[in-house]
Amino acid sequence: MQPAQAFAPNATTFLTHLVGGGLADLSGKFDCRSPVILDYAEFFRRLRDRFDLGIYNLNYDTVARSAWPKAFCGFTPCGTFDASRVHQRSQWGFIYHLHGNVHHCIADRAHRIEWKDDLDSGFKDRRETAPDMAQDFRPVPLTTLIAGGFKLDQLLADPFQTFYSSLVRHAQQADALLIAGYGFGDLHVNRSLRNAVDRPDHDLPLPRTAILDWSPREKLQTASLQSHDYWAYQLTHTFDTKFNMTKGHVERRLTVAPFIDNADFEIDIRDRVAIWHGGFREAFSCAHLPKHSIHDVFTMTCLKAMPIGLQSAS
Repeated sequence: MQPAQAFAPNATTFLTHLVGGGLADLSGKFDCRSPVILDYAEFFRRLRDRFDLGIYNLNYDTVARSAWPKAFCGFTPCGTFDASRVHQRSQWGFIYHLHGNVHHCIADRAHRIEWKDDLDSGFKDRRETAPDMAQDFRPVPLTTLIAGGFKLDQLLADPFQTFYSSLVRHAQQADALLIAGYGFGDLHVNRSLRNAVDRPDHDLPLPRTAILDWSPREKLQTASLQSHDYWAYQLTHTFDTKFNMTKGHVERRLTVAPFIDNADFEIDIRDRVAIWHGGFREAFSCAHLPKHSIHDVFTMTCLKAMPIGLQSAS
């Protein structure tokens, strides 16, 4: 019988193989000209008009890249990962897939991940990793999708280690952050964001943050959830903040319905973090509204399981 610590990475690898294969099949059938993706692309265009935009995508699919195909993704045109260029790059304009992508493939004769444009070609999505690549000499297979309970070990391989080190740097540089569809379940990502707002020099402005989410109308406001709900607890601790009940209704446990009905944001006590409960697509379709529009809340903005760092456009 295999020890539990040896079995767990292998089970994770098998499951990620199944998930990754299914997402690759779906991505191959994806319609890049659908109204949703065209709206998505327009949203990115508007952000690039006002910011130097960078995206950290925690999704495995091709949605973000379909909306912004010219973004730098860390790979050369022939598919080789260029770590030195990522580390030395001063300009933004990138999409980095922090936890993998359907276009990632493990090279046949090398222990590295490459980029393949053709999703119909043969893909190799896992390979055994040397024991020194993981803590306590636990063999963690190299995979094209980071998932499960061994993410920190899997992140030791490139391109993931390089992308994660860049996330730490860009979180410190960003003037504004946009988080969309993220459950705050990745502590390594949370800590990168927390370090960015936990600056000893209080004279430096902290990045303003917008969080785009979809909430059912009956969901309680964050002030009622921040002490015990996982998402609300991690959110408030990541950004070192709190939320209060809607003014004038402290005695009642209000829902988020008023924010959805009024196309408005739930704002923290420091006027630094704003939560949109009405859904991602609705957020940018309502961007023309005068009250707390998505561009005016900080002038601010990130995406489904993707922290996005923004710098003010020069």
